[in-house]
Amino acid sequence: MHRVRPTALVVVWLSACTGEPGPQQVNTGGGGEGTSSGTDGGSGATGTGQTGTGTGTGTGSGGGTGTGSGGGTGGTDGSGTGGGEVLPELPPCPTVGEEVTWGAVAEPRIREASGLAHSAANAGVLWTHNDAGNQPELFAFAEDGRHLGVWQVETTMRDWEDLDRGFDATLGADAIYVGDIGDNGRTRTEYRVLVVAEPAVDAAATEPVSGLLTPAATVTLTYPEGRSYDSESLAVDPLTGDLILVVKSGDGISSVYRKAAPHLDGEVVELEWVGSLAFGTEPLVGNGRTTAASFSPDGAWFAIRTYTHAYLWRRPEAVSVGLMLTGPPCDLVAPTENQGEAIGFRADGTGYITVSEGNNPAIFTKDLTP
Repeated sequence: MHRVRPTALVVVWLSACTGEPGPQQVNTGGGGEGTSSGTDGGSGATGTGQTGTGTGTGTGSGGGTGTGSGGGTGGTDGSGTGGGEVLPELPPCPTVGEEVTWGAVAEPRIREASGLAHSAANAGVLWTHNDAGNQPELFAFAEDGRHLGVWQVETTMRDWEDLDRGFDATLGADAIYVGDIGDNGRTRTEYRVLVVAEPAVDAAATEPVSGLLTPAATVTLTYPEGRSYDSESLAVDPLTGDLILVVKSGDGISSVYRKAAPHLDGEVVELEWVGSLAFGTEPLVGNGRTTAASFSPDGAWFAIRTYTHAYLWRRPEAVSVGLMLTGPPCDLVAPTENQGEAIGFRADGTGYITVSEGNNPAIFTKDLTP
């Protein structure tokens, strides 16, 4: 058993020369990006940030001037202080249990598992999918890896990269949320999330089934100012129903975006920036490329994984995601995998589960004890 010690808060500064948002701190107020501008004395380049609304932190670039929205104040060093939420005292990091192998994924068509969800509606059932270059299919398998079924989704597919499950208020039932959000070449201007009613599956079945699913909703997402980003991390906030996306970046600087519930068929929505994290450096050491994210069923924990590591943020008193991310992360001591691109919490919230890409990947799980 590992009692994981919390690590220090990371403050993120983004380049003022790349067309990204201006240098930013993680948003401490839960609002949008603060307005920012300033000249980088080292490079002579000017960076500009987006205009945010709500209560949050605004920052300036280089030695520029920052402004905080919602009653916040900006400092000449580019920092801003929000006038809104304050992060309550955090509980200790959960104790991480020993690694347990539940089984191995038996279905040979699952070669590039790029999302994982432990069903709440179908006991003992897990969901996954392949990523780009494959069919738009959802696979169900048992905790021991037995193949339970495959469902063709009536849609076109560009690059499915993650999925999550949760209650959908519009459907009035449990749903699977599929993130067509990958963009390795950063050429897309629109991304999609599909909301699919979760079909009934029997984890004890001895013969796999197949079916056809029509999405209840297809939501189109854009990034501010028409930017293009690659993302492999989609999570559904169980407290609000909001969608959370984490950008995958070669330099480890991962912005986090939010799409508010409800999720209606045909809507086109610009994502809201809620914060940024720096992976690949203290305290988020290891590979810097994020590959999956998930909330615990009660919304009290939020996990983000990379190819080599997984980290958890604690969320007391149902604070906003932006504020939650200002707290120190906990190391989840991720299993060693060939190419880990999936993570999900157990349906009862007592631990987390991972699988890797590749043929017949192992299904790993670890207990988490508050």
